[in-house]
Amino acid sequence: MSLPVTLFPLPGGPEMLQKTFREKVTDTLSSLQSGKTFSFLSPVIIFLVLLATIFLVNQQIHYQQYAAASGSIDYYVSPSGNDSNPGTQAAPFATIEKADSVATPGTTIHVAPGTYTMNGTYTTHSGTATARITFISDTKWGAKLASVSLGSHSGYATWYSGGDYVDIIGFDIAGGTNGTRGIAKDGSYSRIIGNKIHGIGGATCKDGGDGIVTNNYATHDDDIIGNLIFNTGPPLPNTCNQHHGIYQGNIGGHISNNIVYNIRGGYGIHCWHAYSNATITNNLVFNNKEGGILVGGGDLPNYANSLADNIIIANNIAINNAGDGIREFEYSGEHTIGSHNQILNNIVYGNRDGNMVLLAGNPASGTITSDAQFVNYQQDGSGDYHLKSTSPAIDAGTPVGAPSTDFDGNPRPQGKGYDIGPYEYFCGSNRFKHFPPPSRPEQRYHYYQESLYANTHQHLVGID
Repeated sequence: MSLPVTLFPLPGGPEMLQKTFREKVTDTLSSLQSGKTFSFLSPVIIFLVLLATIFLVNQQIHYQQYAAASGSIDYYVSPSGNDSNPGTQAAPFATIEKADSVATPGTTIHVAPGTYTMNGTYTTHSGTATARITFISDTKWGAKLASVSLGSHSGYATWYSGGDYVDIIGFDIAGGTNGTRGIAKDGSYSRIIGNKIHGIGGATCKDGGDGIVTNNYATHDDDIIGNLIFNTGPPLPNTCNQHHGIYQGNIGGHISNNIVYNIRGGYGIHCWHAYSNATITNNLVFNNKEGGILVGGGDLPNYANSLADNIIIANNIAINNAGDGIREFEYSGEHTIGSHNQILNNIVYGNRDGNMVLLAGNPASGTITSDAQFVNYQQDGSGDYHLKSTSPAIDAGTPVGAPSTDFDGNPRPQGKGYDIGPYEYFCGSNRFKHFPPPSRPEQRYHYYQESLYANTHQHLVGID
């Protein structure tokens, strides 16, 4: 369907323009009726009012046609909204679930700043490869999901996402009573980008509690990018070892540019079950109870026939964990670690049980065990984890699997090579530079994610 180039969506949506225009029309007609306007102008004004009304109705029709043709549909959610509203910017919904119920491929759901205290969010609709469904906090971390009590409705997660081709971007996710998960994903080609996830898990240890978790091991190609995950799991001391920061259990996808610390019941990043043919790059994991990064295969769905193979673990910083820094793991006698994993250019030190434990003859290369030299390292997460100019991480990374932007959205590389860790170093006046993003927030994150893996597929064994 071809549309004239002049019929793009109007700023603020046609309903906003029509609302303003109706107010002006009402004021004008009131003036006419009260005699405040010269009578000889009345027919002219009335004619112009009618003409403009016809124009606006025509624009409304073409706007809807444009949205349908392009797959671009916007709905809005606000703490002051109502689910009986139409979900426009002027009359938003109150809940994310209501917006999901009307979402179709290509829909962007804008969530306004504020606190949303529903008892878990459950979304199910799917996008397509060319028209994703996007949930975005229009102010990064401004939309706060702080559930009071969680139950089976949302799988004991603050947010349970069941659709394919779905993006969840920029939210502040906290737990609630009985909650065990921050974001649980049950679809393929999902992207969890730029969220802050914390306070997940109650007073006792519960199996399967995680900041971000795969809920279906038959799904595939999910990306977990640029999230900040911290302070999850039951209070210390505890005997919990299955409450992780990120828990990925399916095939494919990327775990990159995340910062994960103070996970009180497990690893910072734990990949298990059907995990294979995937990438773990440029993450920072520190001060986690069981360890930094673990990859392996076992249990559901393939048990001893699992094979954690063709995995890239590169450019990560895994330090000061109360277990191993980076570990390959398999149950005794099962041999579920493949021999094609690449462990490249990681920084590991200060890990209580050892810096690396590798199996199946997989070598590690480019490993650095000296201080990463952050601007201000603090074990509790209150520091500044950008790199000093003297850091050994600068230009010491590999392009294999490296994302093309960093945690801040800045381009990589900036020097002679890629830096290790979630932040790329900028020298001189460009230090900590933030490049201007595209104008709309969802465009910013789509740009960030779409450009993220320019170097991944040409190096990753076993992935097209």
